Amino acid sequence: MLKETYEIEGMSCASCAQTVEKAVAKLKGVDSVNVNLATEKMSVAYDTNVLKNQEIEQAVKDAGYKASKNTLNHTYEIEGMSCASCA
Repeated sequence: MLKETYEIEGMSCASCAQTVEKAVAKLKGVDSVNVNLATEKMSVAYDTNVLKNQEIEQAVKDAGYKASKNTLNHTYEIEGMSCASCA
């Protein structure tokens, strides 16, 4: 089982979150799915031998929303700046 997090765009209420959750839950290979309206994120545990990432994204799209894999954020330390103009 692989567990991935997706960002979901277009949700505005609890019903939206339930719609997305139900659409993904009925896919073959999904072990668990949880949609959080407040954070606009969906966690999905699924069998990669049965289901592909693109199929999950398509199910969300078919439900009327957009899913994208959570991207990593990087923080860099910048040295040598001494004022706001440097930034």
